[in-house]
Amino acid sequence: MIEIIGKNGIAQIMIDTVDADTVQQIYGLLNAGVTENSIVRIMPDCHAGTGCVVGYTQKLDKTNPRVCPNLLGCDIGCNISSLSMRLASPVDTIAFDKWIRETIPLGTGGYSPKGCSKKHLKEIHRDDLTLFKDVERLMKEDGKKGLEMKVPILDQLFSIGSGNHFIELGEDSKGYNWITVHSGSRNLGLAVCKIYQRLAEEYCDDKCPPELRFLDKDSPYYDRYLTCVHACQRFSKINHALILLEILKYLNKHYGYSNYITCNDSIETMHNYLDLDEMILRKGAVRANEGETILLPFNMRDGIAICKGKGNEDWNFSAPHGCGRILKRSEVKGLIDLEAAKEEMERNNIFTTSLEYSLDECADAYKSKEVIINAVEPTLEIVDFIKPFYNLHG
Repeated sequence: MIEIIGKNGIAQIMIDTVDADTVQQIYGLLNAGVTENSIVRIMPDCHAGTGCVVGYTQKLDKTNPRVCPNLLGCDIGCNISSLSMRLASPVDTIAFDKWIRETIPLGTGGYSPKGCSKKHLKEIHRDDLTLFKDVERLMKEDGKKGLEMKVPILDQLFSIGSGNHFIELGEDSKGYNWITVHSGSRNLGLAVCKIYQRLAEEYCDDKCPPELRFLDKDSPYYDRYLTCVHACQRFSKINHALILLEILKYLNKHYGYSNYITCNDSIETMHNYLDLDEMILRKGAVRANEGETILLPFNMRDGIAICKGKGNEDWNFSAPHGCGRILKRSEVKGLIDLEAAKEEMERNNIFTTSLEYSLDECADAYKSKEVIINAVEPTLEIVDFIKPFYNLHG
């Protein structure tokens, strides 16, 4: 563990080795007013990020909470969810890959050209429909030209996105198959972050860099921002449920299944969000309350650990959301060979057609699985592993 002392508080980093860029970013956060009277714990998978160090947890001062939109970032509500079942026959991964690419929009601008289908609209509760409508109004009132959403909220549903977002199939030690989806709040989250960070910079008078200025309860935009955050988190949950259900239907049709868990009972682990009950902000970190089942993904080769939280208060009741980068995306092409990465996936019996554009998600771009497993012992119990046999990044 490493302790860093800044002007407004102390942060504990829950691992013994951290790079200089990450340490510098943590100092910047501790010297800004947004961390005053709060408890900061940095997870073992930490690395420097845009706006905030990834692996950041902050227990806010409940009497005077301060929220910087940049700390939560633009992918509000990003999470990973998995659904298990027992298949009657092996999956034809070539056919499955073709169906996924034809059915579920991928990539930065990947949305259905027809918008939200009537079939999917029927799956959304009217309270959520009302929330999305209210949030579109708030964003229109609070935003400026150039900060608008590119696509209406409902029409962004049933899509994955790009970067480290993915769809994966795997198998655990008991022979159960798992569907896993990793995605966030798409363009909705990006627009919310940009709109309310601009307002924080305009109204906050804290003497800190503009990108670390915050909204507090005295701000006219504090509650409006939290409403938008809630909508992003709901969007992500609904999006995952729609995608998981569609994949489940496909697998049932072609391969049969039994003893499956419904979407409502799937394991869901959000890692970019504001816990509005406990007032804990987690950026690239997950909740790990005692007995809580969570997913800990490693990389596209090593798969996912199924874990139980230990409820460790010293860790802000939190755990890492992955292995943590050791290579920036911009560094990967010069340091990792594409053909070698393809051969490694083949040796591990993992089918993928996305390595050409997702080389920055292979195992060598991240800290090792073993380092993270050893580091999380105080906050997580490892229950099982899901070994992937199919992976597709957006």
